[in-house]
Amino acid sequence: MPTKSKPAPKGKLNRSQAVRDYLAENPGSSPKAVVSALKAKGITISLSLANAIRYAKPKSATKAVGKRAGRPKGGVNRSEAIRQYLSQNPGASPRDIKAALKAKGIVVTDSLVGAIKYSKKARSGRKAGRPARRPSGRPVGRPPSAPKSGFLRAEDLVEAKNFANRVGGVGAARKALDLLAQLS
Repeated sequence: MPTKSKPAPKGKLNRSQAVRDYLAENPGSSPKAVVSALKAKGITISLSLANAIRYAKPKSATKAVGKRAGRPKGGVNRSEAIRQYLSQNPGASPRDIKAALKAKGIVVTDSLVGAIKYSKKARSGRKAGRPARRPSGRPVGRPPSAPKSGFLRAEDLVEAKNFANRVGGVGAARKALDLLAQLS
């Protein structure tokens, strides 16, 4: 962890300040040139200190790094501009929308145009995303168990008929049930 440098005692020059002063007078100097020039003046510094000061980012640039670049105050809300264009041209493709807004001086990305254009459908009552899959055949899960009373329901008979049709008729269904009985 870097430690804060102590202020130089009166009469002694701060090495970091000496490097800054030299670089202010000779802005194109390399760190090695800084080390040798200061050594000639009687100030001993390391090459890493000269590198750190020479190639350090200005403080004003480091403050802006964490902030998002947004629109200036009073600027155009891009999403609202897309919505307004869509209200006037509902059948426009995202490419057309982007080109029209660019002609007005509003720069938008393809992804923003697509998100605004196609999210409108989601707000009109339809769920966003893929439509639900239609069930095919019998419902997923365990088949209904046979009634405990020993009587068959109409649904059970329909299920047996569907099974017989799938395996090739009543005879094939009987053979399959006989084989099943032998396995049990």
